[in-house]
Amino acid sequence: MSITDFTILNNNTIVIMDNMGGKIIFYNLHGDFLREINIEDPHMDITCISVIDNDYLTLFTDYRDTISCVSILDITNGKIKRIPFNLPPYAQNSQLSLNRTFSKYKDSVLFKTVFDYNVFQITPDSIIPRYQFDFKRYNIPLTSFDGEIETYIAYARRNDYISNLDDLLENNKYIYCNFFKGGNAYDLYYNKQQQQPYIFNTTTLPDEFKSLYSVPKYAKDNYFIFTLADEDCLHTLLKFHQASMNHIKLIYTPLTSQKNLENNNPHLVFIYTQ
Repeated sequence: MSITDFTILNNNTIVIMDNMGGKIIFYNLHGDFLREINIEDPHMDITCISVIDNDYLTLFTDYRDTISCVSILDITNGKIKRIPFNLPPYAQNSQLSLNRTFSKYKDSVLFKTVFDYNVFQITPDSIIPRYQFDFKRYNIPLTSFDGEIETYIAYARRNDYISNLDDLLENNKYIYCNFFKGGNAYDLYYNKQQQQPYIFNTTTLPDEFKSLYSVPKYAKDNYFIFTLADEDCLHTLLKFHQASMNHIKLIYTPLTSQKNLENNNPHLVFIYTQ
């Protein structure tokens, strides 16, 4: 068995995508085999899977498939149906894969593309546009290209902006994304109600804090969470961050439980959006 990707249903069933074996395998938390669903189409190259609910999975196939890169698996009967998704014309013949991030939010799956920064909600029946980031609208010009961004610009060139979005998180009030511009990393918190972005440039942090700052790892309700490991500089960093971003309040709390966390860092910082 080769594990291409895996996810967990809301009922704690573990779902493993065995792309080489052409099947999706279901286990319980004790590792007991439950069932498997064979992928009948030998040409379907599934790269990622994500949960819609306990009855449906989203299957993301190779982006060179210009008909549709999104399919829905009905877990109850094992049937797969494709959902039309129109890629931009300049992306359809690209030899490189689109940059993408998949994120579970409430009862849907969020899907974004690097080209227009569109966020889509995927349901068992359709793909619904949710939000669009237009960086030109907010006067964030790109001044230079370097490194990996040059790879993307070769086939995804825009008039005055481009970015490699590394992270995309959403809570009740904000969408967070991390992007590069001119070789610098930026954090963008987009207020959905105000339709206004707040930009935080990590390069503006004092040198002693640059190595401590990390992007949020979780989004929940009205706050983001990221971890810090160095307690000596933690409180000073919080004061600096509060002073520089008055729309976000950072609250420090000791990490007392590892439940639902993927690492062992000793501290958490809750970012409450205001």
